[in-house]
Amino acid sequence: MSPKEIIELVVMSAVVLALVIYYSIKAVKNGWIKKLTNTIEMAIKDAEKKYPDQGSGKQKLEYVMNCVKDKCVELGIPYSLLKSLIEKIINMIIAHYNVISK
Repeated sequence: MSPKEIIELVVMSAVVLALVIYYSIKAVKNGWIKKLTNTIEMAIKDAEKKYPDQGSGKQKLEYVMNCVKDKCVELGIPYSLLKSLIEKIINMIIAHYNVISK
């Protein structure tokens, strides 16, 4: 790697690290995590009522993701960066719910 490429890599890494730290602090300070988990839980309950049929998991997931996306827009959270993490949280909550309900 040339010195120019190394400098570019270091600068881009520093910018990414600064953004991660900024949003992490902002998330803790504003209680985003708690608000998002509450939104996810309520949206899952609503999705279960709205789509009671067996095999409608994709519709339920889409409904929950749309609710979370709306909440992210409302709170000013970068939804596109957190989409996969939010989907994992939803799947974890559903898995725990399914274990309890059986």
